[in-house]
Amino acid sequence: MTPTLARLGLCALLASTVLGVAAAPSPAALKALKAAQDRLTQREQLHQQTLRAASEARQLAASVQATRTAWEASRQAGAAARDAVAAATDCQAQVPQALEAQARALDDFVAAQALSTQAVQAVVAADRPSLERAARASDTAFQRRATAEQGADDQREALRSLVQRCSSATRQADMRLDLAFDQQQTLTRRVTELPAQQRELQTRWAEAAAGHRAAARAGWVGAPPPDLTLPDGEVGRSLARAMSPAPTRGQRASDAALLQLRQPPADPLPRAQSLARLLDAVAYLELVNAPSACADAAGCDATKAEQRELAPRIAQAQEQLRATRLAASAAAREVASLSGPLRVELLAHHSALTLADTDLERVLNDAAADSQSADAALRTLQARADSALAQAEADWESAWRQAHGRAPEPRVNTVPLSAKLQMQARPAPSAAMSAAIDLRSHAYEFFEGWNTERKGFGAYTYVLMRSDKDLNNADSRRRFTRLLETLQKLPEAHLVDPTQTRHVNLFCIPGTRAEQTGALPVKYDSDLGQQLKLRTQNGLMTRKEVSQRLVASPGPFLITLPGRMADVSSSAPLLFADLSAYPDDAIADLATHYMNGLVNDFPSQQLLWKPPVLQRVALVMIHLATGTGDMVSTLMPTAQAAPR
Repeated sequence: MTPTLARLGLCALLASTVLGVAAAPSPAALKALKAAQDRLTQREQLHQQTLRAASEARQLAASVQATRTAWEASRQAGAAARDAVAAATDCQAQVPQALEAQARALDDFVAAQALSTQAVQAVVAADRPSLERAARASDTAFQRRATAEQGADDQREALRSLVQRCSSATRQADMRLDLAFDQQQTLTRRVTELPAQQRELQTRWAEAAAGHRAAARAGWVGAPPPDLTLPDGEVGRSLARAMSPAPTRGQRASDAALLQLRQPPADPLPRAQSLARLLDAVAYLELVNAPSACADAAGCDATKAEQRELAPRIAQAQEQLRATRLAASAAAREVASLSGPLRVELLAHHSALTLADTDLERVLNDAAADSQSADAALRTLQARADSALAQAEADWESAWRQAHGRAPEPRVNTVPLSAKLQMQARPAPSAAMSAAIDLRSHAYEFFEGWNTERKGFGAYTYVLMRSDKDLNNADSRRRFTRLLETLQKLPEAHLVDPTQTRHVNLFCIPGTRAEQTGALPVKYDSDLGQQLKLRTQNGLMTRKEVSQRLVASPGPFLITLPGRMADVSSSAPLLFADLSAYPDDAIADLATHYMNGLVNDFPSQQLLWKPPVLQRVALVMIHLATGTGDMVSTLMPTAQAAPR
């Protein structure tokens, strides 16, 4: 017996002991089992290559739809901004006219005040025959003065009302422009992402096609893959370069001028009324202090002193009225100038949107065609890969029987979650559950508070640690980092088409995205994580051996529910996975198996998830046979699994 076969036989014997088999298999049987394992590993790799390519095709299709939605949203936001800017500029154009009308009304009021003073003076100077006529003229003058004052007040109120409307319209235009620019940035980001996704699909298709061509030559599958040429997204990259960077808002339009018009210093009417009051007082004092009218010397001294004091006050009031009218005129010019920045901002957004309109339809059509043609081809390849994998599993089971004289326990199945559940003697999912949960893909998001996860997704998987203190441990930190890196290859939650969210499982990561590059991808919120785990202890996890893992193991953990944690009851189906026992290099592969299982068959009860049987067997045998490099290379279902 060669040294390699000796090591192989020893490893198999140890594994057989672990798995409960007393008799040692023969070298020939072990050799046949090793060959069957090799074939199964190869078929599984082909199967995974096909799954990854199909996932990329679906993600590209979802991105195309999301980009179309963002495009339409940007168009609508642009139209709303255009209408809002038009309303604001139309209103602003009326402000100078209203100010001019107020100025004319003030001039009429000042003139009427002077005429009323002259009329009073005429009454005082009139002789008896002309007194009645002078009195009637005085009444007319004061009536005109009252009318002029009311007119000035009406013009002031009209201006105030107009300024309020303009202020509201300006803020509305500013807000609409903000939204339009935000939508344009979203559109630019999506357009930029499309070429990368096309290139990734091209790469994944090339890998899957190469695998199927090799499989066809080896006779695993009946025919080679179809010839399919997928573009690498150069047209999209060209458009993305033209659209980048997305336009940003310049200096926002300020309604300071409009606010200034509302303040008393910018309202000349009160100043004019104060001046009129002083002028009336001095006119009266001039009359009573005239030599012909001043009979009481002591009294005249007092009124003359008062008249002298009025002179500087009148001069001050006149200056204040002049300054206030100048301020109002300046405000009118500033209001008129507000429309300029708004129109410039609108033009910048319109130019960016017009640029997108030139080639975006072509880019979207090309990407949609890529995803559709790849998806159609991959459906055929998937069926072939499934058949080849099923045959390899049957061959492996037969070889196991030959080696050990019995069927493997439990039954081998590396992908479907339903079979794994059957291995644990669990009932199959009910028809109602199968109809209610139809998962097709995955997404992820960071969230910062209880009951703040995005609503409407088909299932929710919470990514938790025992404590943020465990992240100080290098092994736990590496496992958590590998898991997050795997999840961050999925679309973010806000990118998912709202019409498709019910078919998407959302990975919810408590915390915020890390700001520093090279750091842990998330600032893990341990408080929120403990709050979530408290809810799982409160009836959601009825199996003690499962719930105790949250305390005994550092994590990371995956807890999947058919709804948000705050919305489900204690009887809700739940799938729990503890990844702490596996090497960090195997985390990505384990997470992929977990995601595939959720898509294939959502659990109907509260279960502890385990990796595929072959992967668990491989990890056990490798652990027992440390140093047997041949065994490591042949028993691992993927290149990622390694002993810890």
